[in-house]
Parts: sequence; structure tokens; C-alpha cells
Amino acid sequence: MKFKLCARRGSSTPRRVAAVVTSLVLAGLTLAACGSDSGNSSDGAAKGAPKVAILTSVGLKDSGLGRMTQAGGDEIAKKFGAKVDVAGDIKPETWADTFRNYASRGYNLVIANDITGQAAALEVGPEFPDTDFVVVGGYKSQAPNVSAVTNDYKDAGYLAGLAAGVASKTNHVAGIGADDSIAPIKELMDGYAAGVKKVNPSATVDISYTGIPTGDPIKATQQATAALDKGADVIFGVTNDGQPGLFKAAENAGAYAIGFGVDENEMAPKTVITSLKFDFVGMMVRTFQRYHDGSLAPEVVSEGYKQDVFSLADFRGLLPNDKVSKINADVAAATAN
Repeated sequence: MKFKLCARRGSSTPRRVAAVVTSLVLAGLTLAACGSDSGNSSDGAAKGAPKVAILTSVGLKDSGLGRMTQAGGDEIAKKFGAKVDVAGDIKPETWADTFRNYASRGYNLVIANDITGQAAALEVGPEFPDTDFVVVGGYKSQAPNVSAVTNDYKDAGYLAGLAAGVASKTNHVAGIGADDSIAPIKELMDGYAAGVKKVNPSATVDISYTGIPTGDPIKATQQATAALDKGADVIFGVTNDGQPGLFKAAENAGAYAIGFGVDENEMAPKTVITSLKFDFVGMMVRTFQRYHDGSLAPEVVSEGYKQDVFSLADFRGLLPNDKVSKINADVAAATAN
């Protein structure tokens, strides 16, 4: 497959598809991503095909975000014939060196499917002008080679709130996020609370955060248990690796839970009534499409209802039909507006 040479908007000089060789010496780094859980690299990529790295802070098999990161890499490799390496478990202190590692090895595009990579992308971008850095879920761009793809997270959280507000029998629900210092997580919870109040104005909504960006099952269990003890009977979790603990607490209490990222029902089949699904795979594929077309620019691209980025997973018969119909009607009205 042939790939176009990429030119930046506003620049008269075409970007080379292959990154230049850099003389930067990365002391202490191996050829693998630092401290990462590396997924399978794409095999059979065409000679001269772009090299793409897709990274996240969570395990590739342990969370919805991790599984979506791997799936995005697989889809880009399949659809475009690119050489893709996917790695997870990137620690906060190693994001910058991991970016440098891939860029110094000639990777043309490095995607962080994780907002925690934002600061590192801005730091490392100027060092490697021939590598494009994109933060999916990010919020800031920087010329000439750092961009971001973001969502209206309040709109997304609102859908989960509609489901929780209708599903609750006690008129008391909870939302637990990983870290409210991360803007999208705070916005998800704000939207969730608004959605609950839209369909159940008298409901109590308890919002709390574990304070751990990558999640912690023990902390999530503790906070879920505290919310359940106060009377909540539906919990929306955005705790990354903390989801198993949150679901277990809800299961033990006979309460409902709402997952995040992908359909997480398999983690607690009788407890997770639905999940707020994000099409991160589509976001990554569209990002590569822009790179491939030469239209990738240092800007923040916002996606949402128009691109069908978020939706609710199937309820799998866990709620009465009348409640499912009510939720579906409320979601349809919200997305239409």
C-alpha cells in the first residue's frame, strides 16, 4: 500500500513519512517501552509502512481502556497496513522517556490513548519534530507536532446518569471516579449527576474519587462500600483498574453497577446493568486516517454524538422492560438535542 507524504497545515514543507535518525542517547532505556506491558506488534506490515506506537497507562488485558487500546492498534494495522506496537502499564514517571524511546527508533506516529500522557507529549514533542504525537482524551495541542482528540465528557456522563436515575429503586445513586484532577473524569461525573437529576429530580447523588489515576481495586472497593452503606443502589464507576473492586462491592450488596469504556458486564454479569461505551478505537483510527491523508494538524479535535463516540451497552435483561424503554427514550432525546 502506498502512503502519502504528510504536510502540515500552514507549512510549505512536506513532512517525511520516515522520521530522521536522531543522535539522542536514551540512557537506561531498552528497545521495549519502559516498564510497559507490551502487546503484540503488527506482523506483515508492508515495507516502508508507517511505524505507529499506541500507549496507555493501564494493563492491556486488565481494563476496558487497555482492551480498547489493543483493539485500536489491531484495527489500524489491519485497515492501513501500518506497523503498530501497542504497550500498556506506562507509569506517570516514564511517559516522557517512553515517548522518546519510540521517536528515537523512527516511529512516525505515537498515540497516547490516555490523558495521563498529555504533559509528556508537550515536553517531548519539540525534541522530535519529525514524529507526530497525539493524545486521545487530551486537551492541549502544540505546534508543530502535538495534537489531541477530546470529547464532550459531560454529554457522555449524562447518558450514564439517565440510566442510573431510572434504574434506582432507593432514589440514591453514586459515582466513583479515579481522580478529579483529570478534567475528563470530573466532567464525566458532573454529567452523570446532571443525567440522574434530569430523570429523577429527588434522587441523592454521591460523587467521590479514589485519587489514583490508574485505579486501585482496594480503594474502589472501600469507596463503593461506603456509598452502598449510605443507601446507594446504583454505582457508576470510572476507576480504570479499580473496576473489579467496585463491581464486587456492588455485587455483594445486591446493588447495580454501570461500567465504563467497553461493555464490562462480563466482569459481574448479574450486577453490571449497562456500561457507558466509548469508541476509542474509532477515535484512534480516525486519528491515523488524518495522519495518512496529510491533514493531521497541531489542534484539539472534539468528537461526540455526531461521531457516535459514546453509547450505552445492552441491558441484557437485568432491568424491567418498561425501565429499559424509558432509558432508551431518554437517551434518544438527549442525543437528538
